[in-house]
Amino acid sequence: MRTLVLFRGAPGCGKTTFIKEHFPVGYTLSPDEMRLMYSSPQRDIDGHIYVSQAHNKKVWKTIREIAEERFKRGEFTIIDATNSHTHEMSTWKSLAGKYNYKVYLIDMTYVPIEKCKLRNALRPSLEVVPEEVIDRMYMRFQTQPVPRGITVLDPIEINEVYCHLHYADKYDAVNVIGDVHGCYTALMKLIDHVKKSDNELFVFVGDLCDRGVENADVVKFFIETAGLDNFLYLEGDHEAHLRKWSKGEKVISKEFNLFTAPQLTKARIKKKELRNALDKLGQCYWFEFDEKRYFVSHGGISRCPDMENPVYISAEELIKGTGNYEDVYVVENAYQRNSVFTSFQIHGHRNPENRPVYSEHNSFNLEGKVELGGELRAVRLEKGKAVRCVSIKNDVVRRTEENV
Repeated sequence: MRTLVLFRGAPGCGKTTFIKEHFPVGYTLSPDEMRLMYSSPQRDIDGHIYVSQAHNKKVWKTIREIAEERFKRGEFTIIDATNSHTHEMSTWKSLAGKYNYKVYLIDMTYVPIEKCKLRNALRPSLEVVPEEVIDRMYMRFQTQPVPRGITVLDPIEINEVYCHLHYADKYDAVNVIGDVHGCYTALMKLIDHVKKSDNELFVFVGDLCDRGVENADVVKFFIETAGLDNFLYLEGDHEAHLRKWSKGEKVISKEFNLFTAPQLTKARIKKKELRNALDKLGQCYWFEFDEKRYFVSHGGISRCPDMENPVYISAEELIKGTGNYEDVYVVENAYQRNSVFTSFQIHGHRNPENRPVYSEHNSFNLEGKVELGGELRAVRLEKGKAVRCVSIKNDVVRRTEENV
């Protein structure tokens, strides 16, 4: 998921040990390790072995380039560095913000300087840093603040960075709605059909726009409801077009540029309001309702979140789904094998054979080709009742000669 974890603390404070104890291998970028890739251990005139700092500019350039490649895919990332300068943290905040990341900072500056120096002295010779380096860092910790917009956590608050199971039993019902694709009339019919009380949760799996003919109405509805507690919207692949358009950036989509954008412009959709709504998009929703667990994503995954916290799943995988587009049914089967009987997943995005909503593999598939005159799909969960699969036929479609 789009989560960046920074650390702040001097050498010897325990950052690297903490990372190894709390996170699996494969998510951490370390400048210390990168320095040893640029240069082998060096020896000074007294015969002491040390790590060369001569390539620091190249090291940090490489670290940022690697991080940005990870950010493009929405991968959980940890930076194992001291972050004693405000500008260092601001650089990470800016780069991560470009890709809509949440940024956390684990603050370990509370460790006494004497303890850091003692630990530093007991390290292997290659890892020892001069004591004056630690002194300078502690001085900077007092004068170089953490930038606003970065969530500062104590190490005991580390659970905050994980994806948490939500408990939805306060609602009378939970309605999970599939890809809408600009089909507003079908959406209103579906909501009217399923809604029985004002105390219901609505979860949308993504792909609100494109291919349908009522995109502006769907976007207006999205803007109006995105801030409500009982409306949750997840990100699909088509939301990227909306985000770029709302920021005035170039959209590389013939469908969006020829049809969706003109509709939004004609309806005078306010880009700032749309950006604010898009900022509320989630990448997944993991919840418990009526003693069963459900995991909702746009594309569908192959591994139950009870086995691996969803924070470690990239945004790209949550949006596009595990594997290739045509692997969806294999993925659903794998989810069943990799989960308990009372754990289900709900997704949209891909259903090339147009199979029914319930796949019999603990998965509900809400992709129904609504924009082509198919159906807008949903699942409705009510306490003490079986899951109800709902499909609403869409009759408001684009004329064939207008298709891209």
